[in-house]
Amino acid sequence: MVVHFFFTYRIHRLSMQNWFLTIPLFTLACARVAFACLTTAKMIELRRLHLFVERYTWSFTTGLSISSLVDILITGCLCYLLKRSQRDASRLSRVLDKLILYAFEVGALTTMATVLTLICWLAMKKNLIFMGVHFIICKFYANSLLATLNRRKGLLTSEMPVTISGFGNLPVFARDCFTSVRQRWQGSVWSRTSNIKIDVEKSTHTQVHPKDDHTPLTPLTPVKYDNLEVPSP
Repeated sequence: MVVHFFFTYRIHRLSMQNWFLTIPLFTLACARVAFACLTTAKMIELRRLHLFVERYTWSFTTGLSISSLVDILITGCLCYLLKRSQRDASRLSRVLDKLILYAFEVGALTTMATVLTLICWLAMKKNLIFMGVHFIICKFYANSLLATLNRRKGLLTSEMPVTISGFGNLPVFARDCFTSVRQRWQGSVWSRTSNIKIDVEKSTHTQVHPKDDHTPLTPLTPVKYDNLEVPSP
């Protein structure tokens, strides 16, 4: 629930506070929690798997289906909004490509785990294989949340130009993220280059031209030498 709310909040910021997009996601996330609570309560009450399968199969199936739907919608919305921002800020297209790929990978991981749990539940209701897969889902959600929060460290090692002065029409969430990354990246570059000593040598070349005294030129007188006429200096 916390992870779904977190990604819904990201979509809300990326979509410029578009409530028509985030309210359905928030409602579906709350509905998934409601069905999970119902399933847990009935499992504790009945204490028999075959009784739960006979009476409340729809509860667990609906909860897993809504969870898969929420993951697909969140992943699709994040990729679409980041791709739309890429057209508005071409200078950050390389970083946005990495964010789009990362959002797809995180969303696909949790979606596949939920779908696999649903398939095992529908195909093998008489054993607990689905429960073993279901326990892994919460770890995937926790890892996706922590990895997303730590993604800025990965952006610092990427090729981030220092001369970025503006972000055009980037959404507020992405603009804040890239501003923080740029400031930290510039600080790290300055700390690495602050102790460098640069020696500059300067050399001056002077060319002296003869002074023009405007003296009149005397005509050259020919001198005969071995029948050759050579002008005298």
